[in-house]
Amino acid sequence: MDCQCKPEIKDKIDSVHEEIYGNGNSNNSLVTRMARVETNMKILLGVSTSQFFMLIGVAIKMFFNQ
Repeated sequence: MDCQCKPEIKDKIDSVHEEIYGNGNSNNSLVTRMARVETNMKILLGVSTSQFFMLIGVAIKMFFNQ
């Protein structure tokens, strides 16, 4: 598709395209970066949840063993 628009508009379109698709480098694509953030959030949430239950378990054990 050939764009018959002003050069600054074509530059903006190219910039958005590069931001979303990474211009051939999938490591720089928006989808890959969002997937990395989602993975990191799941890991942090998993660690936080397990630590919470461990601390609750320790508190209950200390409370009922006295």
